[in-house]
Amino acid sequence: MKADNIFNATNSTIFVFGALGRYIVNFAILVIFARILSPSDYGYWIKLLAIFSIVQLIIEAGQMNILISQTNNFDKVFSTLLTWNFTLILFTYILLIPILIYFLGFENYSKFTYLYIFLSLPFTLIANLLFGKVQFEKKFFLINILPFCIMFLGAIASILYVYFVKNTFEALAFKLFVESLISILLAVFFTGSYFYDRLPKFFEIKLLISKLNIFTYFGDLAIKVSNHIDKLFLSLILSPALLGFYSRAYAIGIIGVSVGGYSLTTLGIQSGASKNKKYKQTNFMSLYLALISIVSFHLFYNYSDEILLIILGNNWKELVSLGWIISLMPAMKFFENFFYITCIGKGRSDIFTYTFLASYSISILIAILLYLSEYETVYVIFSLFCSALIIYLLTLMFFYISTDSTSELRHLTFAISAIVPYLIYNSFVTSFITNFFENQIIIISLDLLSLLIFIFLYLYIIFISRRDN
Repeated sequence: MKADNIFNATNSTIFVFGALGRYIVNFAILVIFARILSPSDYGYWIKLLAIFSIVQLIIEAGQMNILISQTNNFDKVFSTLLTWNFTLILFTYILLIPILIYFLGFENYSKFTYLYIFLSLPFTLIANLLFGKVQFEKKFFLINILPFCIMFLGAIASILYVYFVKNTFEALAFKLFVESLISILLAVFFTGSYFYDRLPKFFEIKLLISKLNIFTYFGDLAIKVSNHIDKLFLSLILSPALLGFYSRAYAIGIIGVSVGGYSLTTLGIQSGASKNKKYKQTNFMSLYLALISIVSFHLFYNYSDEILLIILGNNWKELVSLGWIISLMPAMKFFENFFYITCIGKGRSDIFTYTFLASYSISILIAILLYLSEYETVYVIFSLFCSALIIYLLTLMFFYISTDSTSELRHLTFAISAIVPYLIYNSFVTSFITNFFENQIIIISLDLLSLLIFIFLYLYIIFISRRDN
């Protein structure tokens, strides 16, 4: 097996430990700052961060995939992308930043918050391009371990900022700045004089403009912006405190998604997905995602009060009962990423782009209609994930039909059918456990364990009986 293949035992270990390290750092920062900042503080920070993240993603989306796919024109494409980044960064500084500051003002944001967050933009973009060079050279260890090291140092910097400078979300903006600064320093260090040798000298737009690159850009932009666009929309209708709570509950859900299956996207791309490669793992993955989707939904829907209060602390005591609003988010994210991998594997990344746009457009439209119909905002939020999940599942089924993927369609249908035994379980077993025991820890542990076994056995029987079909 090739040394640069992700399924090589050493590389897989590096990938797992690198990803696990990043999840642990993210979770630790979430827990620490949830006890330092109020829900309203988090709401104001998330609003600014969502806008900034979308601006950054619009500039850099798809660049890494476009760059590492080059075998003959890598240096020229790198220099062209560098010129493109410098141009858009200049445009952002001259036009977008003043407009953003004008609308958000300085009442809730300090000048240092703006300074830190926008200084990080050029450092991050250029560092990401240089890390593309590192990945192109197949330095697998650096690509998967350095992000963890950078995040860890950024986390330490933010904690020190809180204790020695200022006890506000300004520390989170400082964290972004420190991470971007360390990133550019490490990127330049590991690529030597490559950056200076490729400083913008020409701009050949024809190297970037192609049907494949355009779909790559929008596909990558779609899956990354999806983690921010909902917060931007909800910032218009939610109070800062509720927006702050939603963002923290969402972040906890995303960490769970990451550990459970979000990294499937990265694994799928790095393993060299192509339309000529048949994924024998597809049938198993649809059943696996159904299992963890049901368990995550059950956990958030029934026990959000206890779990979120333990993680977030007493600052959020009045809000944790609303954790059920994101109970469908993990399932939606699981199948969103699974659909992305499936489209890449079939050579139809354009399908994912269209589906993403339709999914979020329709979901937001439904949410707006519910909001205008004076439904409670908690149901508006729940509807976002519910409608998006349904759209992804239906599109995935039609995609399998159109590509004559009969076996995959069958297994996906059986995976979705696990909802029926879950409803039976939730109606009888969960209520029995809740009434029979009093200790909440025993109730949650026993309920989740028995649910996991119950749904696993159902799906396992299906997998065994259908694996040869």
